[in-house]
Amino acid sequence: MIQVTRIYCFNNGPKGSGFEVVALANDKVIARNWSTEERYLKEDIGIGSQWGHEIYSSKFPEGWELVWLEDETEIQQIIRSKKEKKTFI
Repeated sequence: MIQVTRIYCFNNGPKGSGFEVVALANDKVIARNWSTEERYLKEDIGIGSQWGHEIYSSKFPEGWELVWLEDETEIQQIIRSKKEKKTFI
């Protein structure tokens, strides 16, 4: 069975006059996007749209899965893990 890469996506907070959405996989930020409204974040990172799918497929040709994180504790755990490994920018 082939294991697909999980790409964790989440709202990285307000940035200027909009919101930043980030996609993390294998201890690295692989995509970022900016949305004018919070309600568009999922689509603007590729959940329910084709945005970023070429990027994800080129990095993970064996397969990938987008996972949306809502829980702030879970998001902070992932960010802390990346910072400890010095892979999160």
